[in-house]
Amino acid sequence: MSRSDKHSGGTIRALSALFLAMFLAAAPRADAATAQKLCFRNVTGVPGVPGPPTIDGNVAGDLGWTGSFRYEFGNGTSSSHGVIQGSRDGGNVYLSFEVNNDATFDDEDVLVLTFDVGGATNRYRRLHLFPLFAGTGAAADARLREVQLWQSGTLDGSGKVVWGTGTTIPHASLVAGTFWLDAKVKSTDGGVGHKSWTVEMKIPVAASAAAPGINFPPGTDFKLFLDAFRVDSLIAITPSLQWPSNAPVPANFVDLENATPAPADWGAGTFGTTGCGGVSFDYNDITTNNSPSGLIKLNAPNSFRVNLHNNSESDTGVSLSANDIKATFKIANFGLPAPLSWQPVPAANNPTPPGSVPPISSAMLSTGDWTLTAAQQADYSAHPHQCILAEVESGDARTLFINRSAWRNMDFGTASTFERTAEIATQGYKLPREAKAHRIELLASSEFAPLRQSEGTRQARGTEATWLFHGYRHLGAGITIKKKAFEVVEPVGSFGYVIRHELSPNDTTENPASKWRLDVKGIPLNPRAREMPPTMRYYLADIEDGKTLAITTRAEYPEPNGETQDGGTSGGTDGGTGGHGGTIGESCGCKRTGSASTVGLMGMLMLGFMASRRGRRE
Repeated sequence: MSRSDKHSGGTIRALSALFLAMFLAAAPRADAATAQKLCFRNVTGVPGVPGPPTIDGNVAGDLGWTGSFRYEFGNGTSSSHGVIQGSRDGGNVYLSFEVNNDATFDDEDVLVLTFDVGGATNRYRRLHLFPLFAGTGAAADARLREVQLWQSGTLDGSGKVVWGTGTTIPHASLVAGTFWLDAKVKSTDGGVGHKSWTVEMKIPVAASAAAPGINFPPGTDFKLFLDAFRVDSLIAITPSLQWPSNAPVPANFVDLENATPAPADWGAGTFGTTGCGGVSFDYNDITTNNSPSGLIKLNAPNSFRVNLHNNSESDTGVSLSANDIKATFKIANFGLPAPLSWQPVPAANNPTPPGSVPPISSAMLSTGDWTLTAAQQADYSAHPHQCILAEVESGDARTLFINRSAWRNMDFGTASTFERTAEIATQGYKLPREAKAHRIELLASSEFAPLRQSEGTRQARGTEATWLFHGYRHLGAGITIKKKAFEVVEPVGSFGYVIRHELSPNDTTENPASKWRLDVKGIPLNPRAREMPPTMRYYLADIEDGKTLAITTRAEYPEPNGETQDGGTSGGTDGGTGGHGGTIGESCGCKRTGSASTVGLMGMLMLGFMASRRGRRE
């Protein structure tokens, strides 16, 4: 396995834990074992609140979404790009969209919903939901800004729908009870890169003269394609957050209504007529044989485990077992791994032997042991920050996997100077047409918060920085929305840091967050976005095909009167995400500070290497 970055922290000290960031994904497969299907179950709510969601735009805390399917556009950090949820009752289908990490509120932000409901005429239905007003976000009345509708029964020679002319419904007419689609939006403005918005909607199952909507088939599955374009008007790009995730994206520059793939590439929706549920797992279902379960030992046997959960049902609602499942574990350097960056963990029985998960139950799959060789010990001691990929598959075509991806790619530290190397890899990506290199956008955002002495007190005992990096790859394609052109980019993952600093007794700074200094070395700023708020930075790199770019990220909290908590290393200044840093934690062999509970407080599962080795040279 290639290791091109350089570790900055010196020799590992005795019993130091070297963090290994968690990155999980259920590998997509083309066969029926992992069919792209969303199951709209009957709404359940919770005891005492048994009804459907309240359509007001507020998804968080709405118990009506309990029991809904949930598809997350994970990216390796605690701030996913988006979430889709869905359920139904006897008369309506309920959908919610949560969109995060938006740089700007724009008129061109749009949700695209397309359906194939069968029938002889106009079987294809299409909605464009424009939820926001430029600069301000959601309207005070929570109604969408605009909706566009299409119906069609025609395909072109390539199998794509010919949509023709649509109908536009303006904001003033989008009133529940007047228009058949009941939809509401809420937005949160956390600053550039920290904006988010949520849309809740209720769609009648059956169309009528008063509600000429989708007209879902009650007894059979239907096809659908969902897409969220979260445009960034600062640099004229938009990621496409689409389901199914493996459907083709535009191959050139097209209008929005022509950007949807052919119905043959859409996924399936079901009301439970062909079975629901399936096998799922999350980042905290990955453990090792060590105690605590998030450790990998440098000089003792390690095995990897994944705990799978099964709620599969037959066509008639009978709970089923999930059979013949195997798990494979892979490893890659911390940062933005590319498809060919991943290498199998060299453990015995990796992939695991096939196993089954009983109905409405959980079961563990486990590899054999991995005892690191001397060369591997040296390698991982020098490169402790890693990502783990878990892939699951089944030889039984009746086994359905719910989650397509779920991962964590975060790093934690405590002290006054924190430095890490992250890699941006390209191995396995296809070069866009006529491109000579892979163009990667890296958007870095930062947030700062005080750590209080106790609940309710104003006295700060420390300060915390959350520093996230979101990567996007240019595809050589674009889309026109409302007569504005945007390049379509593919999210290629994210990584980030949560860095804590314990205040010195001599530090009397009234606003400690203002002292953080964050710097990045090894990648230039995007020339189109140099004038940005201090908590947001745009970087841009052209990386040769098959090559890897290593960048150094450095955070510092200057101590008063020249004090220091560790011996941190100097970093570059290609552009920071704040005029504000942290310190290397014990993972780099630095002196321990009083704060050792970052992982527990943040609720993140981190794996780490542990060994008894000589102390750090002072």
